[in-house]
Amino acid sequence: MAGFLTVTGALRAWYSIGIVVLTAILVMIGSVVYTSHQQQRSDRRWCAMLAIQASPSPPPSTPRGSSTQAEAARLADAFGCPKETK
Repeated sequence: MAGFLTVTGALRAWYSIGIVVLTAILVMIGSVVYTSHQQQRSDRRWCAMLAIQASPSPPPSTPRGSSTQAEAARLADAFGCPKETK
């Protein structure tokens, strides 16, 4: 084998295909990482509002208020809000 270049100086076909596949894989990985980061950032924006609704002070006076408070606490856990803000 004469290396990865042809006589004319171009890359051999397998190297070219390998570079294209590697680039596609890197772009896919980057897209997944970026999307995951943005989703977590979006979820965290709700934490302040959920902390207010899930606050036990003052205690809810109706069954609907109790269920709303419990659901807000559940959503805060699902969004991964810090415990001290709940």
